Amino acid sequence: MTPRAARHAASESVAKSRRVRRADDWRLVWSDEFDSTTLDPGKWDYDIGNGFYDYKAQAWVPVAESRGSKNSCRPSATWRRPRASAGSGAMQGAGEGLAARTWRRARSGRMSEAWHASGRPLWYLGHFRACTPRAARPPPPVARCRLAVHPVLELRHTADLRPGTLDRLRALLEAAFDDLTEADVEHALGGLHALAWDGERLVGHASVVQRRLLHQGRALRTGYVEAVAVEAAWRRQGLGGRLMAEVERVIHGAYEVGALGAADEAARLYRRRGWRPWQGPTWALTPRGVVRTAEDDDGVHVLEVGSPLDLTLDLTCDFRDGDAW
Repeated sequence: MTPRAARHAASESVAKSRRVRRADDWRLVWSDEFDSTTLDPGKWDYDIGNGFYDYKAQAWVPVAESRGSKNSCRPSATWRRPRASAGSGAMQGAGEGLAARTWRRARSGRMSEAWHASGRPLWYLGHFRACTPRAARPPPPVARCRLAVHPVLELRHTADLRPGTLDRLRALLEAAFDDLTEADVEHALGGLHALAWDGERLVGHASVVQRRLLHQGRALRTGYVEAVAVEAAWRRQGLGGRLMAEVERVIHGAYEVGALGAADEAARLYRRRGWRPWQGPTWALTPRGVVRTAEDDDGVHVLEVGSPLDLTLDLTCDFRDGDAW
């Protein structure tokens, strides 16, 4: 045997021994057999671009946009597609860390397999859904996982507010309104409060108090909404709508009509919820008689509960200190 042939034989022997050792190091950590168009929800779950593995938001795009393929999608460049193989299951090598592999393409043609850059197995189901076997999922580190916690809502009468709530309410209103007066705070008291709590911090509020509105010779029992405010960090997350839903439930159950005075930036929220702008002239009862309140015409909104109102006629509110509406 020539020296070159001897070196080649020795190299082949070393490579063969390495292949045997590597095969012996692999062990089966999870497997599943299926032959259908659906997955067992007890074994499989799906993520929609929430960055479960690398804690970053993923951008999902159809594969058809880049590879001309149907019935599948691909995420960002941190993922790659493996070659189709036979068999099924997830394998983990002792010397490969978390390098797990997935095998087998679903026969239905509606699912295609993928391989995360870290090696964790992943399946695509239909469009924009990534499926991972539950048994193969490690628990995420608590320090790097932010839970989606929604503020807790409660409904309380002013007489039942917990100690310190009024001080927190005043601070919330002062942060939300630049022109807050003592009369504005007073207007929010005496009725029911919808309160949104993030732990011990008050992050949202709306109250409904009883007033009388004169319309077509009738003094309507009115649920008047006051002091709708949401902490800046919680705005545009649906919290204002949740607060309004609570006070609207009270209005529908206890009053003949709902009313409020809306600033321009908040009017669209109320109109989307079914509140209607008053189109006729507005007035206020005062110690000096009935006074025209033309400056409030554009801001008064009503929520019809019982009989429909003629929005083009006069509407008169009862007297109170501060702003009439």
